[in-house]
Amino acid sequence: MVKKPPLIYFLTELVRGLWDRMRSMRYRWALPAAESTDPHPVLIIPGLLSDDASTKPLRQVLQRRGFQVYGWGLGRNMAKLTDLEALEARLVQLYNKHQAKVNIIGWSLGGIYARKIAADHPELTKQIITLGSPYQDINAPSWATYTVKFLWGTREIIIPREHQGWISDLGIARPLPTTSIYSRQDGIVPWDCCTEDVQDEWHQNIEVSSSHTSMIANVDVLKICLDRVSTAIEDWAPYEK
Repeated sequence: MVKKPPLIYFLTELVRGLWDRMRSMRYRWALPAAESTDPHPVLIIPGLLSDDASTKPLRQVLQRRGFQVYGWGLGRNMAKLTDLEALEARLVQLYNKHQAKVNIIGWSLGGIYARKIAADHPELTKQIITLGSPYQDINAPSWATYTVKFLWGTREIIIPREHQGWISDLGIARPLPTTSIYSRQDGIVPWDCCTEDVQDEWHQNIEVSSSHTSMIANVDVLKICLDRVSTAIEDWAPYEK
């Protein structure tokens, strides 16, 4: 049975998150700049109540290494399923602009969206990377339910009938290279809802030590994302720490 993250992790989220972000600054500043000939752009989708500014640490790292990196461009993520249409248009736009498949990275709720648009457009997608995204059960017990209650007046995400099908299929492995990054110290969502059921040559779960709120800036996460984005499909192999 899936359980809510321990209370101590929830209560220390902000402190641990601040420490993670401070620790990552040294790595980001020391990372050598480079030019990349890789044509594949990167689309980064923020989590619930976050916006493109919150994904700046990851965008900085990838940009410093020469990649073309884009935010989702839709303001604050308020969990409006109507944003999916605009997000799909963003994916098509980036593919057409670069004439290359897109790396899609999603943090928390952003990872839910990433799995959705990648499943609908595998021909436009190079890979999926999710950061603390509870795609196996978005209504599993979590501390995020209080935010959900604030937005909807109920602790369960209200799913319109037309969206219930794809949401129930979120846990199905996508036919694409997929990296699910999770932390057992996640103080917001249950970590065991953030992983693939089966791992193989294309689907990998990677554990890091991180709070939920700082996963987008955690040093280990930054290194994993940089490695995965830098790896060509023909050279694909499981990530090794």
